[in-house]
Amino acid sequence: MIKRLLKFLFFVIFLILIFSIIIIYTAYELNQITQNGNRLYLFKSERGKRLSKITKYEWVDLKSKEKPKTVKQLVYMASIAHNVDEQLLTRIIFCESSNNVRAVNKNQFENSKGLVQINQLAHPEITDTQAFDPMFATNYLASNIAAGRGNMWYYCYNKAKNDI
Repeated sequence: MIKRLLKFLFFVIFLILIFSIIIIYTAYELNQITQNGNRLYLFKSERGKRLSKITKYEWVDLKSKEKPKTVKQLVYMASIAHNVDEQLLTRIIFCESSNNVRAVNKNQFENSKGLVQINQLAHPEITDTQAFDPMFATNYLASNIAAGRGNMWYYCYNKAKNDI
């Protein structure tokens, strides 16, 4: 009787472990973010790679079924996805490019492009398409700030932090 009970308990613990792994894996693959009753999904196109290697992010507000269209909407969603202050992101973006998604700053020291002025000399893995993609750029900025690498945008990051 005790052997049967132990086998049963082992089986139940095994099932719980398997389901936990499936749930954790699913949560990793599909980051579901909830804030103020809005449910947003962030899809990653390449698993397990750094953000700079990810080719596409797609956000969808499940209530309205719409993708973000404005820089403000992108900043809002990036701030939720990466748990970064929305106002900080907004100020950095305005400081870097004045919200111009086609902004370019090219000289002998840098070749910065896009909304958040990604320096392609320092980050050659970032393509022009990625640098000029506002969704990728806001996500790149937010994820780097969340990871403690806000000083990649040294002047604007520190200026924005001091202004808040």
